[in-house]
Amino acid sequence: MQTYIDKNIIYDWLNINISLKKIAYDLNQIGFESTIIDNAISVSIPSNREDCNYIIGIIKEISILYNVEINFKKFEKKLKKFDEISLNIENYNFCPKYNYVIIKNINQKEVPKYIKNTLKNSNFKLNNLIIDIVNFVTLELGQPLHAYDLKHINAISIKKNDVNRNIKLINDNIINIKRGIYVTESKNNIISIPGIIGCANSKVTENTKEILVESAIFNSNKIIRTENFLNLSTK
Repeated sequence: MQTYIDKNIIYDWLNINISLKKIAYDLNQIGFESTIIDNAISVSIPSNREDCNYIIGIIKEISILYNVEINFKKFEKKLKKFDEISLNIENYNFCPKYNYVIIKNINQKEVPKYIKNTLKNSNFKLNNLIIDIVNFVTLELGQPLHAYDLKHINAISIKKNDVNRNIKLINDNIINIKRGIYVTESKNNIISIPGIIGCANSKVTENTKEILVESAIFNSNKIIRTENFLNLSTK
């Protein structure tokens, strides 16, 4: 696997005055085949270092190389008190952890160039500012996120589907959801197949002004079985 790291990301995370060329050379010396691409480093991750499959993993390696601390203060900015919604999880074995944040008054502007380059070089399709940033944070930290347009959300319920029905996905494909498959519901509609893909009825667009961002842990074995059963995968 290749991990692409723009210089802006490196110097944002680490307070170092070291050239990209030097960083790439030193990564090569410890087994991470690295090359310079424009103003970034493309790193080939060894098969036994899955912990480095995301940007933060390589940032940790660089911090150890030069004995510098990672700038985690970038996450210390506290959000203003946000609205809360009702949350119901039917089975904590399927979803042991679910966090969300509501963000309002979003002004969708141009996505920063380094984010665009990171996504393009990581084989992500560019979308709109919200989705691009959500995908970028997923690449950076390794924690999958999903964003919903808030106007379609009044509560979140993660449960087994109770009746066979057709749903339209964010890629506009229509599939049939059988009883017993775990879904995320709001306003009596399925808004996503958790851990796999969202639905068109809560899709974020370039006109979206308010969102709910989901960060959750789902049972990976059940997710894989559902992907196989529905012949679905977002990988």
